[in-house]
Amino acid sequence: MIQLTNGVQLPETRLIQKATASVSSLSAAGRLEVMQYDDTLPLVAVTLTNRGIHWAPPAGATLRVRMGKPDGKGVLNDALGTDENGAVYFAFTRQMTAADGMGELSIQVETDEGVKSSAILPVTIRRSPVSDDKIESGDEYQSLAQILDEAGGVIQQAGAAADTAAQQADAAAQQADAAAQQADQARQYAQQAGEQAARAVAEGLADLGFPKIRPLRTDTAVPNPTGGDR
Repeated sequence: MIQLTNGVQLPETRLIQKATASVSSLSAAGRLEVMQYDDTLPLVAVTLTNRGIHWAPPAGATLRVRMGKPDGKGVLNDALGTDENGAVYFAFTRQMTAADGMGELSIQVETDEGVKSSAILPVTIRRSPVSDDKIESGDEYQSLAQILDEAGGVIQQAGAAADTAAQQADAAAQQADAAAQQADQARQYAQQAGEQAARAVAEGLADLGFPKIRPLRTDTAVPNPTGGDR
């Protein structure tokens, strides 16, 4: 997993597009491209620069991605976070890919001093050969929690992952306890069935005139037929 500084975890198996954008000029490098109606939440890592030098957003800054969609609709979503090198990660939500054509986006870094926006990155939304009537293009404003919910567990925070693992462990323990209880009940049922069968056999023999079977006593000495002690 790729661990971001805010605890968000990204799967290493996912392809991540990379781009560079300046926060001090109009300079940007990298063209982003996604397929229309893509619901896999494609990931992007944007490295920010300031006057040509690598620049990391300050701790505690609020990071967002602002996008102008090809049809004129707008998006202002939370970014996923930053890695240890300060690169800003965000995901293309399904709404961001609803309209095909050319769009633009930038990274916003909000601090107590104000909002700093990166240079604009061009985005190409490739037209899908099949129309999807389930989603209609519109404006979008999603928080990080909403984006993680849309990801359906593929992208999650470390705390949520730990909670999920703990819940799974608890469920496994409960299943093990239930299985042990069922095994104990099965043994009790088997013992009771054996005792009932033995009583039924004894009662059946008694009804036929056979004497009751007495248990063999082993605490008395067996007499010696020769009269002497054995």
